[in-house]
Amino acid sequence: MSSQYAQLQVNGNYYNENLFKNSISPVTLRGIVDLKDRESVNINVLMHLAYKRVVYLFTKSGEYKNVPAAKAAAEQEIMKAFGFGGANHPFEDLTIFGKTSDDAKLLAASILLQGDLEETDLLSRLTSIANNIEEDGTWDNSEKMRVSMADWIMSYSYGMVGIRQMLEEINPQVPAFEKYVSLFVGEAYGFGACTDENDGDYVQLKNGNSKNLGEYYVCEDNVWRMMFSTEKLYERACTAKRAGEFMTTPRNEIYICDGGNGYWRPATTYDHPKEYYMNSEVNYGKLKDTRDGKEYKTVVIGTQTWMAENLNYYDKDNYNLVGNAKCYQEEDKNCDVGGRLYSWTAAMNISTKYRLSWYDKDIQYPHQGICPDGWHIPDSTEWRTLADYVKKVDGSSGLLMSSKGWKASNYKPSTDPYGFSVIPVGAYYGRYADAHADFSQTEFDDDGLFANFWSAEEGKEFNLAVYVFFDYRRDYMSMTASVYNEKERGFSVRCIKTEDESEE
Repeated sequence: MSSQYAQLQVNGNYYNENLFKNSISPVTLRGIVDLKDRESVNINVLMHLAYKRVVYLFTKSGEYKNVPAAKAAAEQEIMKAFGFGGANHPFEDLTIFGKTSDDAKLLAASILLQGDLEETDLLSRLTSIANNIEEDGTWDNSEKMRVSMADWIMSYSYGMVGIRQMLEEINPQVPAFEKYVSLFVGEAYGFGACTDENDGDYVQLKNGNSKNLGEYYVCEDNVWRMMFSTEKLYERACTAKRAGEFMTTPRNEIYICDGGNGYWRPATTYDHPKEYYMNSEVNYGKLKDTRDGKEYKTVVIGTQTWMAENLNYYDKDNYNLVGNAKCYQEEDKNCDVGGRLYSWTAAMNISTKYRLSWYDKDIQYPHQGICPDGWHIPDSTEWRTLADYVKKVDGSSGLLMSSKGWKASNYKPSTDPYGFSVIPVGAYYGRYADAHADFSQTEFDDDGLFANFWSAEEGKEFNLAVYVFFDYRRDYMSMTASVYNEKERGFSVRCIKTEDESEE
């Protein structure tokens, strides 16, 4: 051979990335190829688009005296025509399963050019673009075609996620084509590029050539996507970079951006850190549990000293606790917010056999239970003393509730002046869950609605225990010994400081 460069033409069927199957009819593609040190060649759509431009630059323009220079220049122009920037590799080196950014550009171009076209229409599109680029290296003859290509990918039912998933079933090494598809879309629609700097911004499509005229699009992770209804309603995008952010709606409902991709959902009790529920104006005391090093805020109310947080202690070697001290929804992070939900026997730190038998004769008050040294499980009298003090001083024991997190009701929200900060953490109902009931429908339920605390006393039956509860529909603390209080249920624990008898 007198030259290492050759014109190649191939005819055959190809894999349609958009329909996830081979084409029905064959297509013919051409390209100028550097054959040096090469045993195989991938003739692709970018080579086909560059072919006429390479020939023109070498034979007619007078600018390039050799094929390599003409070929390199044409390849740069093709990439720029799609809005992809330049090319760093010869087109014959590219593959849709390659590792380079140019491989990703090839895949993006293949997806956009194919769209939902039949083979004959695809060839017609390729011919139109190649002819337009041939003499001046720019693709400027059909804004409508570019917008049509953008419309297709932005409305495609499988989307880029579906295309990636199907390609990864063939070969897990799929380059990051999404960024380049989005660059093309941004240019075709007039949005510009989606970058880290404008992540979370949204724009309305005003290009009259588009079938998607009037739709809104969000920039997320360097890709333009359609805006979801909740984002439109509240005029705020939820992207991966905003995951965990909160917003308050005009109706004072709090929503959280859950992972991005437009997913705003109502925030739950456990989406906020526990500090969110505390009263920052209260001068809290501090308790360090020497068993595990955890620290808790404490408050003095009247003559009593209470933990201002729910207990979050667990010991895998303590058989009284195993299986009986749960985090809400079995998620460890929830214990950091609302503490653990203990069965009564776990709270009392006694054998599980007492879930179905009396223990009262063995209770010595104050009963430390699972509380740290120097603290104990409050009995019903101590709970009443707390509620009575707050009621007599400020008018309502409901003021022990946190000012945040509770579902709205007819009652004025608590201001939490004492910093006791009862959080509506819900409960573990286990086998007592009832899907047909108004509440406690699932094993873990009722966060935002109720807070329940064990006392150190048993109830009216051997399998029951006294507990106090706070209800979003009430502005006071309640106590019961007879209903919804089976010892197997999982409720919260607040410890109270044990008085030093020597100081009395």
